[in-house]
Amino acid sequence: MLAELIGYLGDPDLGSGSRSRGEALLLDLLRPVTATALETPLPADPRARRVALELLDDPACALAVDAWGRRVGTSRRTLARLFLADTGMTFGRWRTLVRLQAALPALAAGEPLQRVSHSVGYETVSAFVAAFRRETGTTPGAYFGVGRQKAAVAAQARQGLVHR
Repeated sequence: MLAELIGYLGDPDLGSGSRSRGEALLLDLLRPVTATALETPLPADPRARRVALELLDDPACALAVDAWGRRVGTSRRTLARLFLADTGMTFGRWRTLVRLQAALPALAAGEPLQRVSHSVGYETVSAFVAAFRRETGTTPGAYFGVGRQKAAVAAQARQGLVHR
């Protein structure tokens, strides 16, 4: 219905009274959504920052926090504390957000979930979808409106407006 209403409002010959009523209806039908920020602040500590920058360059890197700690000359616990103190989140959550940020352009471009999830370090699609849902509150398909797009095309096809 919203798509039809928006199309209706796009008519340049629509009278001002009809336009006003249509716009009022559109505003009544729209519901606010919660915006989800996938922000990943950089840690200030040089050791944690080095890890962060390397993960930003290669989100699929599978090194565990203890291996990262050894790599930058500190303990696992110290590195974990640095991430929490400097970013306000655990190392694991920070890495998850980096991976999801890296996945967004590919998902928006319609890349297959299997390819996207693997490219950012997830072994399974279900693990990727679970992380995505945990952070955004929805699945990747719903986030990008894939279901709505398919439903709209199917509806248009039923009306004879689009050829499959």
